[in-house]
Amino acid sequence: MYIRLLTHYSHSTVVLSETMTEYKELEEGLKKLKQELAVHKQLKENSNHSTENQDRFLDSMIEFQAAATEQFSKVQAICQEMCVAYDKAVRYFGENPEKMLPDAFFGILSRFRTSWQVIIALRRRILLDMIT
Repeated sequence: MYIRLLTHYSHSTVVLSETMTEYKELEEGLKKLKQELAVHKQLKENSNHSTENQDRFLDSMIEFQAAATEQFSKVQAICQEMCVAYDKAVRYFGENPEKMLPDAFFGILSRFRTSWQVIIALRRRILLDMIT
């Protein structure tokens, strides 16, 4: 039964604190981009020059910002789901998610899964030896 719970689990070396730092950097970068584009948009609106022959920097960056913001919204949703799932998993196995770091938790699961598979294989060998 236990091994079925861990079937989709594979130990990862991703460090949550590094991931969250990168997440915050992306969020801050998108905020700065939005502010910068607002400045460029205001300059363009206040400009008396013909816009027909100007470069497409602002238009391209607005399109990029919209696409990046949409993708980041998806990342935010996944991040929230990940936090909830981690909290549930840690509590399910009787640990405190506020004290148990993901690396430690998944390391324990990895060792348990390996040990469980070794014991199952050993049991099968013993049963086969008893039959023959």
